[in-house]
Amino acid sequence: MNATKRTLAALLVSLSTALAAAAASETTADQGWDAVQNLMFAEALTLFRNNPAGDRQSELSVRLGEAVAILHRQPTTRNNIDEALAIFDELIREAPGTDISLQAAYLKARLVQLHPFEPDPAAAIPLYLEVTRQYPETALGQFAFVKAAGLQLYDPETADEDRPFEAISRNASRISDPDVLRCYHLMMAEASHRMGYDDAFSLSHYIEAFDAGLTKPDLKANVLTRIIVLARRLGDAETARASADLFLVEFPRDIRITMIEELLTELDKADS
Repeated sequence: MNATKRTLAALLVSLSTALAAAAASETTADQGWDAVQNLMFAEALTLFRNNPAGDRQSELSVRLGEAVAILHRQPTTRNNIDEALAIFDELIREAPGTDISLQAAYLKARLVQLHPFEPDPAAAIPLYLEVTRQYPETALGQFAFVKAAGLQLYDPETADEDRPFEAISRNASRISDPDVLRCYHLMMAEASHRMGYDDAFSLSHYIEAFDAGLTKPDLKANVLTRIIVLARRLGDAETARASADLFLVEFPRDIRITMIEELLTELDKADS
């Protein structure tokens, strides 16, 4: 399984968890979602297709499960992809305003972006934005905005000076989910820093991402290092010193520790 398929599989599995846990007792459909979570897609497809008729919500969940299982049916073929897309479209059309429709719309955008045969990130942008427009209060709807923003910023056909950082920033005021907000700030910080957009802009987003809470130690150390370097470059000695002190406490065995200590010494000399 290549990186694109692994990414899509992980997304589909995470989205299935809530659906699988929703029922009070285990049904054939629940077993199907359990199989999806265990990456047993052939078994999942059989379970979904043998699930007895139930209420409307159950039937919609089963159809979504079928699409997920078909998408991963081996070997991967265009027919499988087209069949899954057709089910996503069916759910979007027939169950508007529901969690099932939301997940189907998001998965469709994600599949268009990461299509195994014809990936089309540009075509995925309006699909993500439509998810955000239809479901602005949901975490997934807000995350779709972040995905669209990332694709816009990393569009290879857009010159660095024309990338829509400010427009994206204005629209980001809608993000309320804390996890999505953390992802947004990290994405904006990384994109603006990589493209040399504006150091102060990058620093502000790195600080917001760090303050939102980063659980992975390597990522936390890297972001803290970026904050130190940018703050020092911008002449913000207070932020640079506070961040460097924190780095020494939290990452005493990091290979960058000597560099951080030297930076603190330079800051102390500048103040004396």
